[in-house]
Amino acid sequence: MKFLFLAFIALSAHAATPVSSSSEIAPYGDTADLGCFDAAYAKQLGVKYGVDWSSFEDGMQLCDNSKQGKMMLNILVMIDKGKIGPTKKHGFDHQFFTGDYIKYFRDRIKTIQVDTECGVDWAVACVVNQEPTMHVEAPLFDNETLAFQLTTLIHEARHVDGYLHVACETGPYAGVDGTCDSSYNEAGSYAVEVEYETRIALNGVNFNPMFKTFARLEAADEVESSFVDKPSAGSPLLVLVDKADSHLAELSADGKKLVEHAQTVVPPGSNIVDRAKGANVILADRAAAPLYLDYYSFTLFPQAPMYGVIGSTMRDFTAKWTPAKRADFVDMLNDISGRGYQIRAFKSGLEASKGADQAPSVRLPEATEPKSLDNVLPCLLNGKMQTGYFLRMASNHIYKVQISGTDDPMTLAKQSCVYPADIDRVVKYKTQLVALTIDGQLQVIGADGKRTPFLAADYAARRFSAVVGAKRYDELMQ
Repeated sequence: MKFLFLAFIALSAHAATPVSSSSEIAPYGDTADLGCFDAAYAKQLGVKYGVDWSSFEDGMQLCDNSKQGKMMLNILVMIDKGKIGPTKKHGFDHQFFTGDYIKYFRDRIKTIQVDTECGVDWAVACVVNQEPTMHVEAPLFDNETLAFQLTTLIHEARHVDGYLHVACETGPYAGVDGTCDSSYNEAGSYAVEVEYETRIALNGVNFNPMFKTFARLEAADEVESSFVDKPSAGSPLLVLVDKADSHLAELSADGKKLVEHAQTVVPPGSNIVDRAKGANVILADRAAAPLYLDYYSFTLFPQAPMYGVIGSTMRDFTAKWTPAKRADFVDMLNDISGRGYQIRAFKSGLEASKGADQAPSVRLPEATEPKSLDNVLPCLLNGKMQTGYFLRMASNHIYKVQISGTDDPMTLAKQSCVYPADIDRVVKYKTQLVALTIDGQLQVIGADGKRTPFLAADYAARRFSAVVGAKRYDELMQ
């Protein structure tokens, strides 16, 4: 059973590419890129992969990408035509499977049908009692990337071999049976799926670059969320925005030098907010739609094509928030405790939610506007550095944000220290607290509260306008 976890590429408007038996899949980054199917080819795919069209709303659909029947054709053409080059044991490719994915799927799944046999509202698909039927649920077709939908086929086929899930021990599905694999080396459904996604990203021959990005981000999400014994803890990543020209840079793994990504430039005044699979680049004009930064390729994507991986918050930013609410937005933090909350600061208040835009909010504790949300404090409390969720006001007063539950999610407690006026932002990198000063310097805050330069002397003159501490899986890199 599979379930749902809650340089700029300009994608100009273009007509979706028609699909026939002779089509190449290179133009298909996601569902919107696939045009009408040739009727004969669509029928051929349905027969080849055992699709029960009578179970789909409106049956087989050749053109309408909002219909389940059309989305299933989009999925099938990707497995039918996708080519993966030579692979070797590397990263998350453990060589669990070395054959042909089409044969692997067809040998195990004889029927694909839409129903509610999975029995839980969080499933997107399942196999029951190792029978050769893939039961597809409606959520598979709701705002999911084409890469996610494709790799679900291989995930479910693995269940026919007898591999079952267990309860997750952490995250939003902790204690819920059937939500995680025990370990990666067990080679269960999630492991085989991640291996497939890794191969698409690193060894895919004819996949669109955006499709490869989606596959890699889905793999990162599953590594993070779908194993009791996680196959990797990931590697710390520090991302910087150069103050002179707004290009991106990252700190090398040994912490001694900067790796420049001169071709990737963010609009001046942008704020970068870390997310589980990348970052949102919040523009200085808060009413404008954010961009999405892929930590693996250091590519900036428009927000809309990334809806399937960025979650509901950034989708709501454009689709549901009023222009006034977007303009009122200040900053956000993701709840690192695994409960799925997100805290959002607005000039007029504070919200916490699990993606729903109707979450209760709290009023600000004073008349001045909020300035930022932080996971760490740049000052000592009781002789110790503090981590958690902190709201910084323009007055530099600090309030700790406590999340208690969905009905009454937040309380604010004023802290005894104040935010240093010369610090713009503080992030955690490995075991260090790194401060970005107002004038663009990077400094380490020591256990005694004293600050020293963070970068090597060679970079003493460099200045930065934004910094984010993140995580990346080296196993998903070439």
